[in-house]
Amino acid sequence: KTDELCQAQARLLQADGIKNPISTVVEATYSQMAHQMDRENCGLAVPYVAVAFEFATMYGRFRDQQRSIGLAARLADGTGNYSWGRYYLAILAVNPLDPIDQAAFASLLRRAWEAGGYHLQLQALHRATDLGLFGGTEDPHRSEIIDVLRAIETSNLFLSTSLLDALAEFHEIESETTIEQLYERIRQTISRPGNMESCRAARTIVSMQYESQEIVGPYCEAIGELTNAEKAWLLTMAARGSGPDSWHLDSTLEQLSDLVPSGNADLDSAAKDVFAAYLDGPTEDASMPQVASAACRAAIRGWAQFESEIPPGPDNATPAQESWCLIASLLLFYERDDAAVDIEAIWGALLSEPAQAVATLAHIESADNQHLWDRQAQVPYHRRDLPQLAEDHPESIRRLFGWALDNLAVIPTDPFIHKKSPLNFAIRMLGLVGVVSFPPNRGEVVFERWWCGPVRILWGWSFRWRSAGAGGCTRCGPIGRFLGGPGLVFSRLCG
Repeated sequence: KTDELCQAQARLLQADGIKNPISTVVEATYSQMAHQMDRENCGLAVPYVAVAFEFATMYGRFRDQQRSIGLAARLADGTGNYSWGRYYLAILAVNPLDPIDQAAFASLLRRAWEAGGYHLQLQALHRATDLGLFGGTEDPHRSEIIDVLRAIETSNLFLSTSLLDALAEFHEIESETTIEQLYERIRQTISRPGNMESCRAARTIVSMQYESQEIVGPYCEAIGELTNAEKAWLLTMAARGSGPDSWHLDSTLEQLSDLVPSGNADLDSAAKDVFAAYLDGPTEDASMPQVASAACRAAIRGWAQFESEIPPGPDNATPAQESWCLIASLLLFYERDDAAVDIEAIWGALLSEPAQAVATLAHIESADNQHLWDRQAQVPYHRRDLPQLAEDHPESIRRLFGWALDNLAVIPTDPFIHKKSPLNFAIRMLGLVGVVSFPPNRGEVVFERWWCGPVRILWGWSFRWRSAGAGGCTRCGPIGRFLGGPGLVFSRLCG
């Protein structure tokens, strides 16, 4: 039925002169934000199911699953020639660690490819890449999947690239670049630390750690063979050659934090300057605020290797920069015991500008979540700052987010994905400090939206917190466990 509705809508869009009717329909039906586009007028269930699978994949929930349920195999069973949407959901539901899904995937991949359509084929190749990455060499069905991948032919650039990625994860492609060649390139690059072209080259080298090594070459191994001083110079230059919201900048700064102080005055001075450059928070024009926020959080840890106090912001600091510096001082306390932090004064300043404080803490949440998006993060270190802040400063959090519930319209929106996010964020934070009820006027606002959009609330909350299980809400617990564990906020607010 969904396929028929989508086909009819695509024809209407095409008749209206829309150049990409199919992509428009797929985006409005199956994308991560489809369920947010027109909630009141959307009668389709598929956007809610699709987003649950998407977030389960992004946050690694399938990798935590301990039992085999063969969900994808069951979704694909009996699929007809025109069940394009069911193929799409089956592909999204594939658990790379589930033996039942592993056994069924080769057939599912072949049928999905034959069903056609760029979006389905691209999603199928992405899931094949996951099978190669997480499935393990002991998977007895790997050869079947490889045979299907090798039989695929496409002239589309993006599909071809994804096909190469999938084959690489199954070790069917081998780079001709040697570790000796890479090591020599790295040494030539770090020999010119003051040259910006070399800094941009260093950034490229570091970023290659996150690409398929079978395709680009053994960058991880080459960087791993550097001395600590060589690696620190490479990371310092890479950070200097990055933009404020460059991918993997946070990982670069985290790795550098583990290598300084080095005892080399020039290196330490250069590293300290790099950390200082990112302490003011993400810029207002950042194209990816969550990436910029994670980099700023990593810079706090790096700065703590040298100093016990966050430096004052620029003379013409914006309210956002002032708020970020205050929060950075709170977080510095978690990096070193001798941090010069006046907790009372900091919270006083934050509560005097509560709207900006809420927005800054939303950026911190983005930084908390950023590592979860990177499946191949090279950095084992990671701290969940917001739960720690809520535990250490519960009264201040209650005051701040109690105010936020009554003043949602004045909270800056740049850290948030969509217009309902400030409300969701306030409820999550109040849940962390044990708020179990609201005044009647707030209860009407919160619970009306809660029960009208239970799946929206589930994906927004339960993928971020897991309760101990038995202590969860008896009404919402089973649903929460099905979608990844009942959210802490769910348990607290349902009482």
